[in-house]
Amino acid sequence: MGSAWRFNAVNALKESRVAEIVASKQAGAPRGIYSPLSIDRFYFGPGSVRENLANEVDRHGIKRAMIVTGKTLSTKTDLVDQLRDVLGARCAGVFGGALQNTPTASIMAGVALARDLRADAVISLGGSSPVDVAKGIALVLAEGNDWERMRPRFVYPNTLEVPKLEKPKIPYIAITTTLSGSEFTHVVGITHEDERRKIQYVDPQVAPKAVFLDPLMTLATPHDLWANTGVKCLYHAIESNYSVLASPPSQTACLKSVSLVNEHLVHSLEHPDEVAPRGYLQIACWMAVFFGAITTWSGVGHAIDHMLGGRLNIQHGVAAAISMPPVMDFNRKAAAPQLAAVARAMGIDTVNMTDDEAAAAASDAVRALIKRVGLPSRLRDVGAAIEDLEPLARDSFADFPLWTNPRHINGPEEILEILKTMY
Repeated sequence: MGSAWRFNAVNALKESRVAEIVASKQAGAPRGIYSPLSIDRFYFGPGSVRENLANEVDRHGIKRAMIVTGKTLSTKTDLVDQLRDVLGARCAGVFGGALQNTPTASIMAGVALARDLRADAVISLGGSSPVDVAKGIALVLAEGNDWERMRPRFVYPNTLEVPKLEKPKIPYIAITTTLSGSEFTHVVGITHEDERRKIQYVDPQVAPKAVFLDPLMTLATPHDLWANTGVKCLYHAIESNYSVLASPPSQTACLKSVSLVNEHLVHSLEHPDEVAPRGYLQIACWMAVFFGAITTWSGVGHAIDHMLGGRLNIQHGVAAAISMPPVMDFNRKAAAPQLAAVARAMGIDTVNMTDDEAAAAASDAVRALIKRVGLPSRLRDVGAAIEDLEPLARDSFADFPLWTNPRHINGPEEILEILKTMY
């Protein structure tokens, strides 16, 4: 791929290998590179959208912004009307066709409307589906829809080729209503319907110029969606904490995120009109992804969840609820100290436990939380067939979040064993 850049493990580390980082940490000397994504501004707190959105749009010289959202928010809430009111003439129109797991058809429909409207920016309203559709629209408007040219190539364990996508993208602003975390990244998860696969496209230019974390915008979010994206947030924090690219800053942020989710998720579901717990959970999501996952790249759990979304159209948060405890158990052999820290962040007294015992307690605590918020725990409960497991394992092994998993994956057959425990 002549237009691609190639790296082993991480481009910034040149010829360094993930194994070298692991070895240095085992020797007791922290080492690595922490390279956060460039997002200009984060606005957080009740009323932050109404107070700051217009000025943020003006700061970028935006005249014709297109709002990108889903059917529920555009037809069953007044949130779009609230944004129109704030934006005034700066709003060129609304695309309400963002679909779950971001099929290419949804992106192309949004691209067509953006061209008709002569949109000079996109503003997502919602969770990961509007976020990824908005990013996808910005990507295709600039680069076209030659998906094969833009697709990253990953060969386990540590070779990744990412095409250079250098054409200027229109500005993107994110207003989040869930705890999915996609708004903090430069990755676009797109489902190719013909392949039944979800591919992660990478372009720093599609990262948002600004992110709004206004808990008032979450009050209309359905109970189940809030619950499953809260679990997705927890998964981001846990996998980032034990990634081989974890650093002291990322682990500090991720463990605080675990603590905030443990403290506030159930309460926010039992008291949905209380704004403060929702605000703290938005902060937890920010910490887990922007300071964690985007610099550490997660692990095998996220690779599995991407494929569950692409093949079976399972929501990422539901996939996380099913995969997280078995993946934690699988990784315990290589990441017991990190999982013991998760146990402590969840309020478990580990003083008289070994790291392995504390890690097992963390898995049990996560299982209990998932049960308490009412999410499924088995693949068979969400429509998966036993015949799906082998292609899911094969495709997961080709997904690049795999390369930072703390335990070496010997092949698709090991992922298949994890999937069997999930089934």
